Amino acid sequence: MIEYRLKKDTDVWHWVHTCTKWPTFDYEVSRGEPTWGTKCQECQQKQTTEDVE
Repeated sequence: MIEYRLKKDTDVWHWVHTCTKWPTFDYEVSRGEPTWGTKCQECQQKQTTEDVE
């Protein structure tokens, strides 16, 4: 299952560990696709790129 991280006081979820904005402290975790907030554009791009490689 994918771990999604949300830095507190934001509404942007991250799930790709190589994202430059991947939260490493002061964050919430969701062990499934979040039902609110927005998904990180960089994570989406990295996921698409990594899936192709």
